[in-house]
Amino acid sequence: MTETNKETVQNMTATGLRHHGAGDVEAARDAYLKVLELDPRNDHVLDLAGLLCLECGEVEAARDLFDAALEIQPENARYLSHVGTLLLKQGQASEAEEKLRRAIEIDDEYPDAQFFLGLVLRALGRRKEAIAAVEAALEIEPKNVLYATWRGTLAWETGDFGGALEFLENSLQMDQTNLDAMSLLGSVLIDLDDLTMAERCFRTGLEIVPGDPGLRGKLGDVLVRQGRHKEAKEVFVAALETTQEDPELWARFAVHLGSVGDAAAAADAAKRAIELDGNAINVNLSLLDLHNRTGDSASAQSIRTKLRDLDTDDARVLAAIG
Repeated sequence: MTETNKETVQNMTATGLRHHGAGDVEAARDAYLKVLELDPRNDHVLDLAGLLCLECGEVEAARDLFDAALEIQPENARYLSHVGTLLLKQGQASEAEEKLRRAIEIDDEYPDAQFFLGLVLRALGRRKEAIAAVEAALEIEPKNVLYATWRGTLAWETGDFGGALEFLENSLQMDQTNLDAMSLLGSVLIDLDDLTMAERCFRTGLEIVPGDPGLRGKLGDVLVRQGRHKEAKEVFVAALETTQEDPELWARFAVHLGSVGDAAAAADAAKRAIELDGNAINVNLSLLDLHNRTGDSASAQSIRTKLRDLDTDDARVLAAIG
């Protein structure tokens, strides 16, 4: 490669990274492709292009690019970690665990490998091990907002409400606009029966992203729990005008409809939630709430059985199935 081409590769890589970081997918893609035209075995840019494809949902293209990078550097922990992340997205958790553990063997100080191993272990129903993996990532990067948020999630899912509050509040101290932490904190507060503070969390989130349907659905849920059904209806209707494809939103709307005695509409909303994602834990927990509220003991028992089959490593599920 000529010195001119080397300089072009360096400049275009920097340009691609800049556009990638700014979310300009087309410009980043063009820059990476230009680099690969000049230097087809540039493993760093092959990996970056793979990440871009993965973020855009182009999973097969991402795997091809990661594999090409690994062919050049088979012992690169970063590239192995990215393949593990891709396998997790494809629902191949066991295969993902293998790749991520290999990445950690190569470099146990690479935090993303530890973190994504935690997510894989969670998907496999091994939350105690998942906590240890995420904590290992946090030891390396204690100020990582994403790691702290997920550590709070795992605490919540294992019934450690104090830990959940600690990690989620810490995450929000690092980033006051962290909607995931804000939403999760509200959910923890609901479980602690602090509905006033939960409502405040969801409303604060909606000040940042006014049209977020997930936050609207959770706000509607907390209003239903307070018996404020007229306000809840307005919130749900506004959320459903934004999207019809959120299963948790439909499940929470079903709870509202059942609470106000509209059994037929509640059944339709529940059916829609199941059609969209009948295996989601939060969907089934909401539907269990619906059946408990309406006194449908047979349907409630059916949901408990399904939850038992889906995940008995989640403390919320264990509490629900008794």
